[in-house]
Amino acid sequence: MKKSIKYFRPLYVLLLLLVAFTVLAIGLILSSSFHSSSNTPILMLKLNTANDEKTLYRKLLVNGELDKGKKFKVKNEEIVDASDIFIDHVNRKSNSIYLTVKKHVLKDQFKKQVHSPIYDRMIKQVVKEQQHPIFVFTMFKTKNHYYAYLALNAGIDDTGTIYRYSKKDKKMSGIGQTSNDEHVAAIREITR
Repeated sequence: MKKSIKYFRPLYVLLLLLVAFTVLAIGLILSSSFHSSSNTPILMLKLNTANDEKTLYRKLLVNGELDKGKKFKVKNEEIVDASDIFIDHVNRKSNSIYLTVKKHVLKDQFKKQVHSPIYDRMIKQVVKEQQHPIFVFTMFKTKNHYYAYLALNAGIDDTGTIYRYSKKDKKMSGIGQTSNDEHVAAIREITR
């Protein structure tokens, strides 16, 4: 009986090592696939600096970070600048700011009038959620989705937020941010 136990110990140790290496290999594979998927670009962005001194091109990655991108032209994307439709008010009792929307007509980059209930929902969400004056609010319609870029006039931070509109949830969710004084001027979806 002692003889058979001696043979099983090395086999048992070998089996444990094989299981450990398998678990390690699977972990590395999953880690690398997660890492590569979080670095997958989803949008191409054309950014203008505050005074339109410079135009920059960036890729927005799945993880919300910006990476260097290539120059692109806007083709079928619709761009609607709604920065000037908001009126900010001060609630004297709570000393807070709230927004309303003035009567407006939305126009695309070609000065053509646009009507969309989705744009209306996006504007209502901004009014409902924001408590600072709006500096830039631009909406984008691509082949597959609606997006928005919002920069507040908070006086503290110059970053802006890029949103994707969900038709299912009927609301915008942040998917990335620009830095400093860079504002999104155009968006192109990356199709696979």
